[in-house]
Amino acid sequence: AFADEYLVANNNPSGPGSLSEAISLAQDFDRIVLDQISGQTVSLTGPLPPVQGFVQIKNSGASVVINGANAGVTDVAVDGMTLIRHNSVEGLELRNFSGDGLKVNGSGSVLRDVTVASNTGNGLVLHHGANNTTVINLNASNNMQHGILLNAVEFFRLTGEVTIELNYIMVRRTP
Repeated sequence: AFADEYLVANNNPSGPGSLSEAISLAQDFDRIVLDQISGQTVSLTGPLPPVQGFVQIKNSGASVVINGANAGVTDVAVDGMTLIRHNSVEGLELRNFSGDGLKVNGSGSVLRDVTVASNTGNGLVLHHGANNTTVINLNASNNMQHGILLNAVEFFRLTGEVTIELNYIMVRRTP
């Protein structure tokens, strides 16, 4: 069972009922539900807060597009979403960010039905010990840098339908 459940009620970039507000409020073992905005686009005007540990972001319908085209200021790279540890994300598309689309910083996360596309940085970044991350059904395309960047990751699992095109895959192992 989840501690609290936050229903995202609108596609506003911030404020009551928004994805940004739900991420700000969610703590360990909470769930954020996006079903009411399935198939819609959230056009951000600033960065999303990091998703704290053990938070599930769930969308049962068509992907929710998180558009970062207007999320930053000139000369400052803004990443789409950052997961802290043991998160679950389902049914998101992160695109047009000036930084990376999706960053996973800790171990044990599960990503399902995720698209990272047309970001200036990398599509998906697994680093700083993002071991035991499972990625199911990923589309990483048209990112200016790498589709998937693995940095200091010992083990991860990539399964299901995976499309990686028009960007690079790079594995950088650091001691």
